Amino acid sequence: MGEYAYRTDGQHVKIGTCEDMWYLRFDQLDQIARADKNSLDPRDPEIWEVLRFRFPFPNEDCIQAGEFDDSDHGVTVPDLDIPAGVDHHRVQFISNPIGGSRGGYNVMLPCPSSTRAEVLAEAAGVQMRRNGGLAGVTIVQQAVRGGVLVLVARCAACGATYRYPDRETVQPVLNQIDKIATAYATSTFPPERDEQRATWWRSIADRIRAGYEHQLTA
Repeated sequence: MGEYAYRTDGQHVKIGTCEDMWYLRFDQLDQIARADKNSLDPRDPEIWEVLRFRFPFPNEDCIQAGEFDDSDHGVTVPDLDIPAGVDHHRVQFISNPIGGSRGGYNVMLPCPSSTRAEVLAEAAGVQMRRNGGLAGVTIVQQAVRGGVLVLVARCAACGATYRYPDRETVQPVLNQIDKIATAYATSTFPPERDEQRATWWRSIADRIRAGYEHQLTA
């Protein structure tokens, strides 16, 4: 179900689908007004605990509420382990037929980033290797939980969504982001120095930290 609102400039815009505010950041609540009495009002603190807002990516600061091009946008922090206890999805693997025959198979296997995949590999001798692509944590949203804005992420391999409930659990993410930013700033990764990318990653970390540091009030 699509959710809509009126922006303060009078434009009627889509802000999300059900509880996912894909086109609205939490810091943009002052840009919108409720569309009608039957519509969801994301400004109401009583429903904050069930909503998920678009993460405030620095390169999107100039985009108004409801004007984001893509839903479900995310940025992957590579080489970062998914926390234990995440309920991963199964992943479809397709065997390509050889010589144009129709002998291909679709196989549903545990997410390679899950402990179930490790158990399967050990028990059945299944080999799982990553061939390109990013493995790690994908930053997607923020959600008000316990009076603070917590990070909502998903597994880059299977798309399972989860959240980091407090500053302690999110610290590994911050550590890895700081490592990436330092690498960009010191020319070790990638080969060329890129201070702009280093600054961008530092801003991501700062915005994650800020979410946990301030109790939210109406």
